[in-house]
Amino acid sequence: FIGPDRKNFTVRLREERFGRYCFTCAVAVYSFDDIAAFLDEHHDIDNSLACLVRNYTEMEFFKTMFCAGALLGIHLVQPYLGLTFDKETKYPDMIDSFRHLDSALATVEPEAFFSSEQPALDFVNMNTFIKSLYPDEVCQSVTAYAEENSADLVPLLRILIPRVREGFSVQRAEWVGSDNVPPEESRLATYDPKKLLDAPIHNLDAERSVGSINYELKRRGNSQLGAASRSHVLGKSGDLVSPGEFRRFSALAN
Repeated sequence: FIGPDRKNFTVRLREERFGRYCFTCAVAVYSFDDIAAFLDEHHDIDNSLACLVRNYTEMEFFKTMFCAGALLGIHLVQPYLGLTFDKETKYPDMIDSFRHLDSALATVEPEAFFSSEQPALDFVNMNTFIKSLYPDEVCQSVTAYAEENSADLVPLLRILIPRVREGFSVQRAEWVGSDNVPPEESRLATYDPKKLLDAPIHNLDAERSVGSINYELKRRGNSQLGAASRSHVLGKSGDLVSPGEFRRFSALAN
C-alpha cells in the first residue's frame, strides 16, 4: 500500500528482544498515518483487529504516547544498549556512565529529546549514540511529530523522566552510587578494580551457551546432556588456547 517510496519497519514484537518496545512506539509514529489511510481506503476490511485500530487512529493522543516512548528509546534505551553490548565497555565505563545518567535525568529539559542529532543525556559518547539510532526515516518522523506537538509532549515527558530516573535509582544506585548513595559507599566500590576490568558486563555469553546446549539436546535427545555439554566445551576449546600454546594441541593444529 505504501509502495516503494516508504519503507515498512513494522516488526512482530513477540519475536524481538532488548528494548524493542520503544522501537515499536517509534514505528507506530512513523506508520500511524499510513495505517489510518489504508483503513480509510479499504472499508471492506472489517475484522475485529481492523475495527479496533480504526478506533485508536482517530485518537491523536495515542500517537503522542507512542512518540514519548520513541523519544525515550532514541535518547535512553538505544544508547544504553549500545553501551552495554559494546565489547570494549568495561565496568569502570559502566559505573561512570550510570552516574552521568543519574545526573542528566535530574536536570534534562524535555525539549532536549526533540532532536536525534544530539544526545539529550550525556552518559554515552557521540559515536555510540549515532550507531544506536533507529533508521533515519523513523527518527525523522518521531522528531518532526515531537516538534509539532511539543505542547502535549513536554508535560508528558516531565512526568515520565523523573519516573525513569527513579527506576534506574532503584535498580542501580546501591551498586554505582547516586544523590542518595555516595559513590565511595556503593557496592562496586568495595570490589577490586583490577578484577572489575575483566568482569563481563552482561550475560550474553551465558545465554549463548544455554542456547547451544538446547540446540544439541534437540539433535541428540533430552537424555544426552553429558554429550551435549562435552560437545559445547570441545567447540569452545580453541578459545581457551593462547597463541604460544597452540602447537601443543595436535588435533587442533591439524
